[in-house]
Amino acid sequence: MGDPPKDPFLHPYINGLNYPGFGKAAVEKLIEIENRKGIRINGIAMDNLSIDSGESGCGLDGKNPCGDGWYAHQFGLTRGCSLLENASGTGQLAINTGRCSLIAGAVRLTSATEAPARVVVSCRSQLNAVRRVRYYRYRPVRRSGRRG
Repeated sequence: MGDPPKDPFLHPYINGLNYPGFGKAAVEKLIEIENRKGIRINGIAMDNLSIDSGESGCGLDGKNPCGDGWYAHQFGLTRGCSLLENASGTGQLAINTGRCSLIAGAVRLTSATEAPARVVVSCRSQLNAVRRVRYYRYRPVRRSGRRG
């Protein structure tokens, strides 16, 4: 493996802050949607190193990775939003819109901004939902001992 690079942003996993994610324009659009619809976004999950794009991490001047960037983190953390990173296999959530529940359990660590989490997603199919409605809607009919 060798020695790690002196600049942590040059690590192959971080790829010189060259990865997709939410930039400033995307975060402003989320805020606009919240205000227009009167809703609150409770969480953002991405199958990526960060919910922020590497470019947004560089800040407004493009040179300050620890300064005024990280817009998605600012958006989420100031609103009490859950931020899930490296969340793989999320494609089924988009396919089953409105029929999935996501449960994230994170360990609460003292003086930490991040923690490992276990994430469980449960999606019910449309067919199962119809069966459940029928099952609960109709009561079994008692039959008498007579045939015929």
